[in-house]
Amino acid sequence: MKEHLFSSQRLCRGTAILFSLLFLFAAMIASYHLRITIWGQQEKSIGQPLCFTLESALLFRYARLSLTNDIPVIDKKVEYPYGVEPRKFFSLGGDIILGKAYKMFSKLSHSAVSFEVFHRYAVPFYFVVVSLSALFFIGIILTGKKSAGLIMACMYGISIPGVLRSTGQEFMRENFALALLFVHSAFLLSALKNNKKYSYLISGIVLAVAWALWDMIHLYMSVLAVFFVINPPHAKKIAGIVIPCAVISLVNPYLSYHKGILSFPMLVMTGLCCYQILVTRTKKIKKLAWFSYPIIRYSLLFGLVPLCLFITPYGDAYNHFWELLCAKIRFLNCKPLNPEYLTFDARVLWTPALHSASFEQLCTYFCCIISIAVVSIGFLFYCRKYAKLFPTDIFIIFGFIFFLILYIFFVRMVVFAAFFGVLMISFWFKLYNKLWNICAVCILLLLCCGEYSRTYSYSSCMGRNVDYASLRYLLKWIQENTQQEDAILASFELSGPIINYAGRPIILQPKFEAKSTRNKYQRFIETLFEDSEDRFAGFMTAYDARYFVFQKGTSWNKSIYAPAYFSAKNDEELHKSVAYRFERRQKELMNFVQVYENGRYKVFRRILSEEKEYAKHRCEKAEEAIANADYGEAERLYREALAIYPALRKARMKLGTVLWLSGKTDEARLQWNTAKTISSL
Repeated sequence: MKEHLFSSQRLCRGTAILFSLLFLFAAMIASYHLRITIWGQQEKSIGQPLCFTLESALLFRYARLSLTNDIPVIDKKVEYPYGVEPRKFFSLGGDIILGKAYKMFSKLSHSAVSFEVFHRYAVPFYFVVVSLSALFFIGIILTGKKSAGLIMACMYGISIPGVLRSTGQEFMRENFALALLFVHSAFLLSALKNNKKYSYLISGIVLAVAWALWDMIHLYMSVLAVFFVINPPHAKKIAGIVIPCAVISLVNPYLSYHKGILSFPMLVMTGLCCYQILVTRTKKIKKLAWFSYPIIRYSLLFGLVPLCLFITPYGDAYNHFWELLCAKIRFLNCKPLNPEYLTFDARVLWTPALHSASFEQLCTYFCCIISIAVVSIGFLFYCRKYAKLFPTDIFIIFGFIFFLILYIFFVRMVVFAAFFGVLMISFWFKLYNKLWNICAVCILLLLCCGEYSRTYSYSSCMGRNVDYASLRYLLKWIQENTQQEDAILASFELSGPIINYAGRPIILQPKFEAKSTRNKYQRFIETLFEDSEDRFAGFMTAYDARYFVFQKGTSWNKSIYAPAYFSAKNDEELHKSVAYRFERRQKELMNFVQVYENGRYKVFRRILSEEKEYAKHRCEKAEEAIANADYGEAERLYREALAIYPALRKARMKLGTVLWLSGKTDEARLQWNTAKTISSL
C-alpha cells in the first residue's frame, strides 16, 4: 500500500514537472514571437532589411571584427585621426561572445545566414531562454510553487517593458548582461533565504561577468550594496560577492580603465565586509561595543558617496550623469525650454535615450506591473500579522521602489524596474491557502493574457524612429563615391552606421562617457551654429575630415532634443549660422561644395587648399584661352575650376561672359545671377 502511494506521488510530481516545463516552453515561444514580430513588422513596412543605428552600429562592427580576431588595439577609424582603444573605451564582451557563437553555428549548420540576421534571431532567443528560466527558478525559490515561477517568467517575457529593449532590432549589451543578472538574482535570493555561502559565491561570479558585459550593472550593484548596509549578512558571505567583482574590475580592460574597483558599490561592499569583520572581532570588548551600532554602518554608506563622486576616478567618469540627475531634480523632471538654464552636457544628455518618463509612458508600460505590485504590497502588510518580513522581501521592495523612481527620471531604467516589479508577484503567494492560491493563479494568468494582447497591439510602435530608406541611400552613396581613407564628420546618430556599413573613419562617435568626446562634440555644435564658416572648416581641418553629413532641419528645428537647442542660439543667430547656410544658402558657402542630397540628408565636401590653388590655376589658363579667342577651351577650364571650387565669383562672372560671347545668352544670365549670390572671390 505504501509502495503504491509512493509511486502515485512520484507520478503526480513527474506530471507536475512535465506540465510546468511545457508551460514554460509555451511562454518562451510567445515571448520570442513577440520580439521577432516587432522588428519584422518594421522591416516589412520599409521593404528592405533594417540596419543598426547609433551606438549599436558601432558595437556590431566590433562583433563583426571579432569573427576574424581583427579588433585593433587602437582603432584609428573611431574618433579619427587619434583613435580609441576599443577594449578600454567600449565594454566589449557580448559582441565577442556573439561572434564565437556565429562561427560555431556556421560550422555546424553550413548555413549562409548573414551575421546580422543571425544576431536578430539569436540574441532574443538567448535572452528569452536564460531570463525566463532564471525567473522560473526565482519563483520556486521565493514561494516553493512552480505556478508562481511560471507566471513570473510569463509576465516578464510578454510585458511591454520586458520586450521593449530585447527585440534584437539593435545591438545592445544589456541583452547579454540582463539575462545573467537574472541568474545571479536566483542564486542571491536562494542565498538570502537559505543562508548558504556557496550561493553567495556563485551569485558573485555571475554578477561579475554581467558587470563586465554591461557597465550599467553597477546601478543594480549600488542597490545591492545599500541593501547589505540595511540588512548586513556575515562578512564571509559579502566577500563571496565582493571578491569576484573586485577581480573582474581589475582584469577586465574597460572596468580597469574606468577604475571600477573604486566605484560606489565596490567601496560600500568592501567597507561593509571589513566592518563586519571588525564587529565580529570587537564584539566581546565592552569599550568597543558602540562600534556595532547601526549608525556606524549608515555613516559608512553616506561617507562614501562624496568620496566616490568627487575624489575617485570612477566618479569623475560618470559625474555628467549626476549633473543631469541634479538638473532633472531642479526642474522637476521637465526639460526647460530655455537651454541656458542647463549646462551643455545636461542639454545633450537629456535626450530620448535618457529622457524622463511621462505619466502616459508610466501607464503604458507599467499599468499591469504596478497594479500587481500594489496588490502585492497589500498582501505583504496583511501577512505581517502572521509572519515577519524576510530579507528577500525587503530586497525586492527596495529594488522595485528605487528603480521605479529612477525610471521616472531615466526611461532606460525600464529593464530593472520591470524585473523587480515581476518579482513582486511572489507576494501573491504569501497566503498559505489553497483556494486563494488557485484564485491568484487564475487572476494572474488572465493578466498575462491581457498583457500579451496589449504588447502585441503596441508592437508596431516599438521600433526605432529612423528613416531607414534615406539612411540606406546615404550609406550606399558614401560607399560608392568616397575613398576608404576619407574621414567623415557627422552627428553621433549617424557616425555608427557610417563606420559600420560604409567603413569610413568617423570624427564623432556615440559613446558619450569620455570628457574628451563631450568636449569635441561641444566644439562641433559651437562652430556649426556660429556665423564664421572658416571656424567650422578649421574644426574639420583639425581632424582631417573630408566630408560633412548634414541632417535636414538642423538649422530650424528648435525641439528640446535638437542640435539648435544644444547651441542655445536665438532665431537671429540661427539665421546667420553656418548650419543655416548648409540648409538654405549652399551657394554662399566658401569652403564647401554639396555633392549629394536625399530626402533627409545632404553631404558636403570640404574644399582643400590645394584644390583651391588648382582651381585658380585653371582660371588663369582660361584667361589665356580668352586672350587667344578660344572660347570653347575657356568655357571648359572655367567649368572645371567651378566644379572643384564653386565659390570663385570672378570665375563664374567670366564664364557668363564667355557663354555670352559664344551665343549662349540664357545660360550666361544664369551664371551671372548665381555669381551675385557669392560674396567674394
